Amino acid sequence: MVRRFAASPLARILLAPVAAYAALLAISSGALLAIAALRGHAGSLELRFVLTVPVIHRMMQQLSAYGVTAAQVLGEFAALSTMAVVLHREVRLADILDRRPRVADLLFGLLGTAGLFVLVELVGITLVLLHASAGSTTQLAFAHGIGSPWLLLLLALVAGFAEETTFRGYLLRALRGRMALWPAILLESGIFAAFHTGWGLAPGPFLAIAAIGVALSFLALRTNIYRAMVAHAGYDALAFLIALHLR
Repeated sequence: MVRRFAASPLARILLAPVAAYAALLAISSGALLAIAALRGHAGSLELRFVLTVPVIHRMMQQLSAYGVTAAQVLGEFAALSTMAVVLHREVRLADILDRRPRVADLLFGLLGTAGLFVLVELVGITLVLLHASAGSTTQLAFAHGIGSPWLLLLLALVAGFAEETTFRGYLLRALRGRMALWPAILLESGIFAAFHTGWGLAPGPFLAIAAIGVALSFLALRTNIYRAMVAHAGYDALAFLIALHLR
């Protein structure tokens, strides 16, 4: 029975994000360690699987902003590549990127960015009224440590493309082939939120990121994935720049 479950398509789908997260940790941590060795900090740099605010601040002090950005970019594409390899039987990249993006996708995606900000504010107000946890401060640490708006914009663009292809492209499409719409969206959005545990998640941030996942899922399903990519990248970019401005 265990063998039958392990070999089932649904089990492979659910194991895909675990493998993707492991690849992200391995590649980004390996890149940080390599950069630290080149800069002479390998003996003193402490790498952890969960990036808390103090750990990120320490990395920023010991490594260059370019090095930290490069490690994050490599990690994003490692996760995307792993998801593609594991789920290639369920979903093809050609089915995800089934046409070229258009100007209308950019404009509609930017409207989606505004919608995400409204959604997060509504979730935040609800959590405050319920006396739940406030948002994560690790994003502030990244913004303050990297400092350069251009590097933050690069991270936002990479995350918009890589994470939308990974979650709304591969994972959501694969789950939709095995279950109904709402269970697939809720499961994928929960995995998407859990994937961001490196941001120091508490119940509040988890619910906010899961809500973003649900909104992006509907945007990708009802329109196309390019608009979800633009909305995601736009939200990350503005959130980073706001955090940088508030430092």
